[in-house]
Amino acid sequence: MHHNRNLYNEEIAFTQQKIVVLQIWFPHVMCSEKFLSKTSAWTSVSLLGAELSFILPSEATGKFEDLFMDLETRRQELGIASYGASVTTMEEVFLKVGKEMDSSLSDKLQKQNEEEMPALDASGSKNGHVGKVTERSSVLAKMGAFGSVSLGSYGTFGDYNSYAHSSGFRLFRQRWYAMFLKRFLHSKRHKAALLSQLLLPLVYTLFALISAKTFPQPSDSPPLTLSTDPYEKNFVPWSAESETGSFAENYTTQWQNSKTRPVNVSGNMTHYLMNKAKNVGLGDFNRKDLIAATFTKNNGKVNVTAWFNNQAYHSIAVSLAAADQGILRNQVGTDYSITTVNHPLPRTALEKVNDLQRNGLGFQISFNLLFGMAFLASSFVVFLVQERTNKAKHVQFVSGPRLGYLFLLLMLYGWAVIPLMYLFSFVFRTASTAFVVLTMFNIITGLATLLSVFILSIPGLDLLDTADVLKWVFLVLPNYCLGQGIGDMFNNYNALEFFNKAVDMCVRSKIPYIPHTKQDCEKYIRKLGGSKFQFQDNYLAWANPGIGRYLVFLAWEGIFFYSLVLLIEYGCFRSCHQFVVRGYSRAVKFLRRESSVADDDDVLAEKERVLTSDDVLLIKELTKVFAGKSRRSPLVAVDSLSLGVPMGECFGLLGINGAGKTTTFRMLTGDETMTSGTAVVDGYDIRYNMNKVRQRVGYCPQFDALIDQLTGRELLSMYARLRGVPEAIIPQVVEDLIQALLLQDHADKLASTYSGGNKRKLSTAISLVGDPPVVFLDEPTTGMDPVARRLLWDALSRVRAEGRCIVLTSHSANSDTGPLKQFIESSFPGSVLKDEHQGMLHYHIRDTSVTWAQLFGTIEKVKLKFNIEDYSVSQTTLEQVFLNFARGQRTEDE
Repeated sequence: MHHNRNLYNEEIAFTQQKIVVLQIWFPHVMCSEKFLSKTSAWTSVSLLGAELSFILPSEATGKFEDLFMDLETRRQELGIASYGASVTTMEEVFLKVGKEMDSSLSDKLQKQNEEEMPALDASGSKNGHVGKVTERSSVLAKMGAFGSVSLGSYGTFGDYNSYAHSSGFRLFRQRWYAMFLKRFLHSKRHKAALLSQLLLPLVYTLFALISAKTFPQPSDSPPLTLSTDPYEKNFVPWSAESETGSFAENYTTQWQNSKTRPVNVSGNMTHYLMNKAKNVGLGDFNRKDLIAATFTKNNGKVNVTAWFNNQAYHSIAVSLAAADQGILRNQVGTDYSITTVNHPLPRTALEKVNDLQRNGLGFQISFNLLFGMAFLASSFVVFLVQERTNKAKHVQFVSGPRLGYLFLLLMLYGWAVIPLMYLFSFVFRTASTAFVVLTMFNIITGLATLLSVFILSIPGLDLLDTADVLKWVFLVLPNYCLGQGIGDMFNNYNALEFFNKAVDMCVRSKIPYIPHTKQDCEKYIRKLGGSKFQFQDNYLAWANPGIGRYLVFLAWEGIFFYSLVLLIEYGCFRSCHQFVVRGYSRAVKFLRRESSVADDDDVLAEKERVLTSDDVLLIKELTKVFAGKSRRSPLVAVDSLSLGVPMGECFGLLGINGAGKTTTFRMLTGDETMTSGTAVVDGYDIRYNMNKVRQRVGYCPQFDALIDQLTGRELLSMYARLRGVPEAIIPQVVEDLIQALLLQDHADKLASTYSGGNKRKLSTAISLVGDPPVVFLDEPTTGMDPVARRLLWDALSRVRAEGRCIVLTSHSANSDTGPLKQFIESSFPGSVLKDEHQGMLHYHIRDTSVTWAQLFGTIEKVKLKFNIEDYSVSQTTLEQVFLNFARGQRTEDE
């Protein structure tokens, strides 16, 4: 007994042999006086396959006993194989309200009878052929009670061989274009990718160019005027004997307009300087007291002593120049002066070569470029991780895919580092973590290695041998090859430029002992430079500072990394793991033999049928065992699953979370290896022909495998190209899918903006692209509202009616069960009270001989006696069967 139920939904299933007759004369039966008197009102809801559904008014429940009695007595006459009743669900109420609120939706829901369900001719079908209808197909038929959306001439729900799929080079070209367009649109719309792939590398490249132009270059020292003016405010102590006359006065006049202050010392100069250094501190003394002078007279001659502080590099010459200036002024007057300029000798060729080797400009350029390249390389992993973790890449596999020296260096760097980032993408499950970790990895393997070699190569550290070893060890890292290659190339350029200029000067010189031919001059310059003068005429040379070794290593690294990626993608590395897991499987089978539970008769019958069947989908003893926490506790995810699904059938896999439904789909689509057993899809064994199997399978994973930066229309177009749908009809096929699943308002929006229900609809549409003969749907209705769910069931019902095989999973089947009101144990012996709360009693009638007429008659007779406010009668649902089955399994496991 159940409160607040107003309508009953009667579902009448017919045998295939009588469907044509009933299609012709059933309206006359429905309109007969006898039936009209029993029900007072009838509304036909759907005619789908071998089922008819009618809605009966709840106020006519008193007449249901006579109605069901009449149906029971006329079952053979009407060709009724079975019939049942269920209460109107909240979903149907929602649909009714939605239709009244949205007239356009109501129109879409009413097109099925006119466009999708044409009248059958006398031969049994519009094609004159009677198809096979099984009980398992009734689940979707029952859900298809409402109308559907019509499709165009190239609709997905037509015969999957209705158009020729692309093949050969045309298919390769379509798939290549689809993959290129996918990456282009993603990069275009992903702001972070644009920043890391374009802006940051450009900024750091600009820094490198600025540093190359502004970084001080080694050059000859400029002329230097010897005076105290270049120094900060300083003091010049002086002392003079009285007999020295005007020498001291003329000495001090040279600083009249200067920041230098002469200081007259009356005592001993040595004592003065020592005391001042002690009083003001040695640091201040060395900065401010650089020169001094004393004037004495001996034997009638004036002696001038110039003092200097040797902490200043030019203090000797400055002190001497100041003393000479004083002597000159004493002789000819203060209008004259001496300006002393030091012109340093130009650097020798060897010094210039050493300066080029030590200036570090190549390191600066490499450092800046590598910093930007670290972000560029890491940015590739973001999309790869997202595409792998949300299963979008796997769905694509199921759909079919398979300027000079600096430019050469950069090109080979991309060739090596992109597959390296691809390899690392298998390690991470979140894109943001992958980006941060790999950015740090690229910085460390680029800058840290480059800095280590640069420091160890400093001659004074005596670690050149260690640096040479590390130069070879670090060649396995693409980032080091790029940075060191750019630095060596720049250093080689500078050295080569200097060498050419030196040779040219040698040829044009007129020094007698230097040869003047170009060949002789080259030998002379090389000999003069010695072993420290390293450069290569050919930038691609293997020896330093050529970049040949970096290019070769980058090329081989790219081949090696790409090979590893392909081996991982094709599952070659799973063999070792599989060998271990099969050991677990043998242990599990041994334990089963020791304590096994006999399979049910229907399970054994299905296993026998699979062995001799030619169904489009055959699963034979499929098993998946995962390694447990210890070798003795393996986890059996799928346990010897055997089943067969023919064309035109919808098969449901019911199970609680963790029952192995998703694992089964992953094995069938090649995303997971099998421990044992096999499966055959459309005649191809998944162990040996996975590529062929994937071309015949549409797959909607449990979680939406969508690319957020693409719109729904772009995603469907991409998968259509991967599926080999001819380019000319892709727009129409995509539009048909959009119309069928009510995605018109969202088709041109980015997938990232979709609600959960719309994402599931889009994922389902992707699985139907290209008309695959087998469709796997992993909980396709999760997050959908009742209207969208009903439309999806209608679409899938038509897919099944076309002859395609559908396998779907769910841990829920229906929402309502059949309750009764008050004490009826005496009327129905063996009934079980299942639930009791808030004045509601829920009974399970186990006696299968009880007819619908008896049920309604009994309850109607006691409504007033037991004050039953409302009641409903319903068949046992799939959900109840599933829950009882799962409960029994858990009890056995415990």
